[in-house]
Amino acid sequence: PCCVLLCCRCVLHTGQNADYTIVVQSDEGGEEEIPVHRMLLEARSPFFRGMLDLVEMVMAKADPKVTAMYDAKLVRPELQVRRRVGRGA
Repeated sequence: PCCVLLCCRCVLHTGQNADYTIVVQSDEGGEEEIPVHRMLLEARSPFFRGMLDLVEMVMAKADPKVTAMYDAKLVRPELQVRRRVGRGA
Protein backbone atom coordinates (compact mmCIF):
# COMPACT_ATOMS: atom_id res chain seq x y z
CA PRO A 1 0.00 0.00 0.00
CA CYS A 2 2.80 2.49 0.77
CA CYS A 3 4.28 1.97 -2.67
CA VAL A 4 0.93 2.72 -4.29
CA LEU A 5 0.58 5.96 -2.36
CA LEU A 6 4.10 7.02 -3.33
CA CYS A 7 3.35 6.33 -6.99
CA CYS A 8 0.10 8.31 -6.80
CA ARG A 9 1.90 11.21 -5.15
CA CYS A 10 4.53 11.17 -7.90
CA VAL A 11 1.88 11.22 -10.63
CA LEU A 12 0.10 14.14 -8.97
CA HIS A 13 3.22 16.23 -8.48
CA THR A 14 4.65 15.63 -11.95
CA GLY A 15 1.39 15.89 -13.85
CA GLN A 16 2.23 12.59 -15.54
CA ASN A 17 -0.69 11.29 -17.64
CA ALA A 18 -2.85 14.30 -16.78
CA ASP A 19 -6.11 14.41 -18.73
CA TYR A 20 -6.64 18.15 -18.62
CA THR A 21 -4.88 21.40 -17.93
CA ILE A 22 -6.64 24.05 -15.85
CA VAL A 23 -5.46 27.53 -16.75
CA VAL A 24 -5.60 30.00 -13.88
CA GLN A 25 -5.28 33.69 -14.66
CA SER A 26 -3.50 35.87 -12.13
CA ASP A 27 -4.43 39.42 -11.18
CA GLU A 28 -1.28 40.57 -12.99
CA GLY A 29 -2.57 39.10 -16.26
CA GLY A 30 -0.32 36.05 -16.36
CA GLU A 31 -1.43 32.45 -16.59
CA GLU A 32 -0.49 29.31 -14.71
CA GLU A 33 -1.20 25.91 -16.22
CA ILE A 34 -2.05 23.16 -13.73
CA PRO A 35 -2.12 19.58 -15.05
CA VAL A 36 -5.03 17.66 -13.52
CA HIS A 37 -6.44 14.15 -13.55
CA ARG A 38 -10.11 13.74 -14.42
CA MET A 39 -10.60 10.78 -12.09
CA LEU A 40 -9.40 12.76 -9.08
CA LEU A 41 -11.39 15.89 -9.94
CA GLU A 42 -14.57 13.88 -10.39
CA ALA A 43 -14.01 11.90 -7.21
CA ARG A 44 -13.60 15.06 -5.14
CA SER A 45 -15.97 17.55 -6.76
CA PRO A 46 -19.57 17.33 -8.04
CA PHE A 47 -18.92 20.59 -9.93
CA PHE A 48 -16.07 19.10 -11.94
CA ARG A 49 -17.94 15.80 -12.38
CA GLY A 50 -20.74 17.60 -14.21
CA MET A 51 -18.55 20.05 -16.07
CA LEU A 52 -16.13 17.43 -17.37
CA ASP A 53 -18.98 15.27 -18.64
CA LEU A 54 -20.14 18.23 -20.74
CA VAL A 55 -16.60 18.97 -21.91
CA GLU A 56 -16.12 15.35 -22.97
CA MET A 57 -19.40 15.43 -24.88
CA VAL A 58 -18.31 18.54 -26.78
CA MET A 59 -14.79 17.23 -27.38
CA ALA A 60 -16.20 13.95 -28.70
CA LYS A 61 -17.71 15.93 -31.53
CA ALA A 62 -14.17 17.22 -32.33
CA ASP A 63 -15.47 20.65 -33.20
CA PRO A 64 -13.16 23.36 -31.83
CA LYS A 65 -15.73 26.08 -32.57
CA VAL A 66 -18.31 24.37 -30.35
CA THR A 67 -15.71 23.87 -27.63
CA ALA A 68 -14.69 27.55 -27.76
CA MET A 69 -18.33 28.63 -27.67
CA TYR A 70 -18.96 26.38 -24.64
CA ASP A 71 -15.98 27.87 -22.81
CA ALA A 72 -16.88 31.46 -23.69
CA LYS A 73 -20.56 31.22 -22.74
CA LEU A 74 -20.70 28.81 -19.81
CA VAL A 75 -17.37 28.73 -17.99
CA ARG A 76 -15.73 31.61 -16.15
CA PRO A 77 -12.31 32.29 -17.71
CA GLU A 78 -10.40 31.31 -14.57
CA LEU A 79 -12.10 27.89 -14.61
CA GLN A 80 -11.78 27.09 -18.29
CA VAL A 81 -10.30 23.68 -18.99
CA ARG A 82 -8.05 22.93 -21.94
CA ARG A 83 -8.00 19.36 -23.17
CA ARG A 84 -4.49 18.02 -23.51
CA VAL A 85 -3.60 17.41 -27.13
CA GLY A 86 -2.20 14.06 -28.16
CA ARG A 87 -3.99 11.71 -25.76
CA GLY A 88 -6.75 9.38 -26.73
CA ALA A 89 -10.09 9.96 -25.10
